Amino acid sequence: MLSLRSFLATDPHASLEAFLGKNVFDYVVFSDQEELIIDQLKLEAYPTHLVLDKNGNIKKIFNKGSELMAYIDENKSLFHN
Repeated sequence: MLSLRSFLATDPHASLEAFLGKNVFDYVVFSDQEELIIDQLKLEAYPTHLVLDKNGNIKKIFNKGSELMAYIDENKSLFHN
């Protein structure tokens, strides 16, 4: 089973709070994560969407939300909330 649980952003907390006040996300969003995103995960494009399995292993990486949504639609049986 796979699930969407969190989102990492490089945005400062205040900016992200304002954005999230207007846009609803059904998962945790972490602000100020540039060091983790760039230095540790070595991701060069954002947003980057990581699909993790229940053990935290990366199963898929997407740079486009539309590709992520298509993957979710095609693999609904793998996801749970």
